[in-house]
Amino acid sequence: MDTFDSASAFKHAQAIAYPRLVGTEGELRAAGYIKEQLEQYGYTVAEEEFNIAYTPWGFSRFFLMSALILLGFSWLSYESLPWLAFVLLSILLFVQPVSKKIWLKLAQKVSEDKREPEKRLSSKNIIAGQPEAADKPRTTVYLIAHYDSKSQTVSLPVRIFCLVLAMGAVFLLLVGLGLQHCNLFCNFLLDIKYDLWFTVAVLSVLRLLMVSTQNKSSGGLDNAGSVGVVLELARMFSRHCPAGIEIKCLFTGAEEYGLLGASQYAAGHLNEWRRENTYFINLDGVGIEKKLVLLGQKDPELTDEIVKLAHRQHIKLGRRGLLPGLLVDHIPFAENGFPAVTLACAASKSLLIHTRYDNISLLDKAGLEEVGALTATWIQSLAQRS
Repeated sequence: MDTFDSASAFKHAQAIAYPRLVGTEGELRAAGYIKEQLEQYGYTVAEEEFNIAYTPWGFSRFFLMSALILLGFSWLSYESLPWLAFVLLSILLFVQPVSKKIWLKLAQKVSEDKREPEKRLSSKNIIAGQPEAADKPRTTVYLIAHYDSKSQTVSLPVRIFCLVLAMGAVFLLLVGLGLQHCNLFCNFLLDIKYDLWFTVAVLSVLRLLMVSTQNKSSGGLDNAGSVGVVLELARMFSRHCPAGIEIKCLFTGAEEYGLLGASQYAAGHLNEWRRENTYFINLDGVGIEKKLVLLGQKDPELTDEIVKLAHRQHIKLGRRGLLPGLLVDHIPFAENGFPAVTLACAASKSLLIHTRYDNISLLDKAGLEEVGALTATWIQSLAQRS
């Protein structure tokens, strides 16, 4: 069997390392390049276009404005009506996880766009499969990477930091209210310095409200490197696919608009898959040596196996939960009960994601080699068990 060629993966990444915001000419060029490469490898390629009726920005701003209102009323009532402040802050603490679930539901219906055709925004998923075999494979593996990019006035890590900071401040305020009515800690409220933490929470939310989206990022780390790895894996397995395994490559559109492509694909094909033998491996932000992390904890068996394989190959692999505000393409599949994870990188370079400084120079071939070799080895081990 061929080995993973990191130079080839890097070359693919270079080929699409230009701004690729949804609805722009750059996104269309990248989609055309991906389709052309897959067809050269002998895959049957399908494109599934979808309209984008709404984006997450208005949705997010609604929840952020609601958070500011709740913060304001709870601040005013913190001393005079502590029970009311406690209720409002409790609601606020659960706004983020609830909003995430609501958005994932809405993202599945994003194509219901009733506007005039010339006013519609659209994107598409690109799906590559091998020709139908006489013996139906026992196991299907989806290799996923999104191909769009974006820049924003605040980088992704900073946005996550602001969100975590706001939630942490709210939690401390709730603790202060709880201890206020406990005899053992009757004076603890003074130590909470609630004016300070309300200020921190409000400023964090205001910073998130001021974020705007642009098309100034060439998306080298997010997500040209991952596209390059999946294309190289597609080349490898086009020549020799392990017995009993079907490889499908899914290049999702509009991921940067809130997992729209992955959500659309999951909603449209859910009934075609069996949960016991369909796996989803998403690559996002890979390509930095010795900084590989595994995101997603819904399937311990899958995550444990990948971590063990990384250890055997002497690949450093951390295991992380999903931080608040972090959306990755394995989520729509994991939420529906399928074994699904994301391989990503966490490093100082990640601070440049969603900025104009995210370019091809952030990638290194050794980092691409790590994730490519690990994914290929996992697929081969899966074939041995099937």
